[in-house]
Amino acid sequence: MKKLFFFSALMILLILLIPFVYGYFFKSHYLQEITTPQSGPIQVTTYKLGIFSSVIESTLKVESDKLRLTLRIKSIIHHGPFVYNRDKKKYQFANAYVETYIFLPEIISHYLAVQDPENGFLRIGSLVTNDSITIQHHLYIPPITLPNHATWDGLKADFTTSRQKNLLPSSITGSYTIGAITIPAAAKISALYGNISNRLQLPNIWQGTHTMNLPEFTLTFLNGLMASGNHVQIFANYGATDVQSYRFDEEITATKLILPTNFPIQKIDTLFFNITASNLSVSALQAYALYAQTHALTSATRDARMKLLVNIITPTTQLNSTLSLNTELGAARADVNLSSPFASTYAADMVNKLNTNLSCRFARPLVEKLFAYFYPQLDTKKILIEWEQLGILVPENDDYVVMLVKKDNLILLNNRDISTQYSILMHDAYETLHPEATTAPAATQASPAPPIKSSP
Repeated sequence: MKKLFFFSALMILLILLIPFVYGYFFKSHYLQEITTPQSGPIQVTTYKLGIFSSVIESTLKVESDKLRLTLRIKSIIHHGPFVYNRDKKKYQFANAYVETYIFLPEIISHYLAVQDPENGFLRIGSLVTNDSITIQHHLYIPPITLPNHATWDGLKADFTTSRQKNLLPSSITGSYTIGAITIPAAAKISALYGNISNRLQLPNIWQGTHTMNLPEFTLTFLNGLMASGNHVQIFANYGATDVQSYRFDEEITATKLILPTNFPIQKIDTLFFNITASNLSVSALQAYALYAQTHALTSATRDARMKLLVNIITPTTQLNSTLSLNTELGAARADVNLSSPFASTYAADMVNKLNTNLSCRFARPLVEKLFAYFYPQLDTKKILIEWEQLGILVPENDDYVVMLVKKDNLILLNNRDISTQYSILMHDAYETLHPEATTAPAATQASPAPPIKSSP
């Protein structure tokens, strides 16, 4: 009987010690994770290891040229192997469940009227699976009010991350909701919904997609005029196409935009914008990402970052963009292709060497309305006729067409070679818009612009 009692007591003791063992081994991994360079300047002040849970106090310093802030962080680690997931409201087998609370300085928290400040400005619940590789996160920021100025409904997000053996993330998938923003008599922006799916393709190179959806917004300006929009969507797709080249695509669409009544365009039924960058340098992107991880963005590091960004452009890089919209005055569309045949370490030098292929088509009523709006003192029809004569605008049906090609030293405008006449032509076009400007550069006063000859 005594042996049975002793054996039962020993088993109960061992069972009770299991959470402590989980917490003991989890401690070293957790401290290693939150003190990596990627986690930022986090300093652990106390770590109280308990049997069923542990409590950690730490601080995070946020510093830039104009901001110095110290955030207090409190983490409660519930030891495995059986934990209560507060976010899912159920018990689960896991290595640990971590509740993290991030607190703003008291004066800021009081000024922003953060709801439930005792639970922090940001709460993160993280379920760490038994292999410590996959972690399920739930992020929550409570509603925040700037008294008599604005209200934000906060943030909710659910993400799942997978990690490598070195604790660096290898994939991130999830969704988030950025709460509605209300500024009395100024703005009302609905909640924004987003989804993200990323995987680490190469060191510091991510492949994935990111979508955002804004159902509606309304803005009221100081003069009482209003603007609104519906179903604004943003979609991004990015990743390396091989070990040397990277590609990025972004698309923005809106089904309806209402502009202020003092704008020349009152209504846009369909808006489409796309930008694609291909053949970007993978190695330059990796160098930039590594520098950004180890150097905070300050005035001292800004120039170095810019040089690293310029290195991303290669002689085979292609940048394509399309903008199209339908208005009550007709449609408009612009397509542009940019490429840089020479590598450069300076942004200005790279821009000067860019090859350009631009194609535009605008409804004639839309062009007339825009000219009349921006130059009300001038005769719009006379200007457009002069621009047709100069070969800047080509009438086609009820549209105006403009095509510009710049390659090396060759410049074609609407299929006509203007390489030697470009400065004179631009000056003549400027004079039609600014007739009061009678003084011109000496280079352009020599003679009037000769007729533009078609290229063979």
